[in-house]
Amino acid sequence: MAQRYLVLGRVVEVGDSNDLQKMLAEAHRRKDKAFCLCRKGIELPLYTARRFENFVLARWPGSGAGHSTDCDHFDAPDDLTGLAQVRGAAVIDDSESGESALKVGFPLTRGPARSAPSALTNDKPVVKSTGQKADNARLASLSVGSC
Repeated sequence: MAQRYLVLGRVVEVGDSNDLQKMLAEAHRRKDKAFCLCRKGIELPLYTARRFENFVLARWPGSGAGHSTDCDHFDAPDDLTGLAQVRGAAVIDDSESGESALKVGFPLTRGPARSAPSALTNDKPVVKSTGQKADNARLASLSVGSC
């Protein structure tokens, strides 16, 4: 079954590439939503994006699980992909604008180097010596004889 869309009030199939590109360009200019017709009786929203010299239809955030499993815009439910654990805390989707924000626990840019904490220093301990080697055998005999 060919992928079908509702763009600017007209049903278009993927095979009509010239017709589809002209309609997508106009929908992009108007900022008009398109709809995927992969499921009977349900119009799932898509948005038009420009990729290099062409226009493409992209899945509206959060609508991937609603598409038919053989649809190009299908996306597995968040519970199955692990996204459910971070949605709302680390991934914030705005359904009105279609934008997603990502919060991370680390900086994305490098800042100035930070100095090491004061407890950690490169100072070497001071060791004092007379410079003479002690005769270990003689010291051992002295300590045994004195018991």
